[in-house]
Amino acid sequence: MDSADIMVEMRNIVQGNNKDDPVAHSDMAKMYIVMAQRKGIDPRATLRSHGMLEYAEKFGWLL
Repeated sequence: MDSADIMVEMRNIVQGNNKDDPVAHSDMAKMYIVMAQRKGIDPRATLRSHGMLEYAEKFGWLL
């Protein structure tokens, strides 16, 4: 499972009415970080491309 597969899986979780909800997007980012780290993938590049890297670093999501 690569980074793109993880993002597809996360998008499937956060869908419907939540697609424009900023809380849902932060939840998706947190789930992506956990799944990427479990698979040995550095999540920073993908978070940066989605505009979430600074937010993730600010709130300590990256361990």
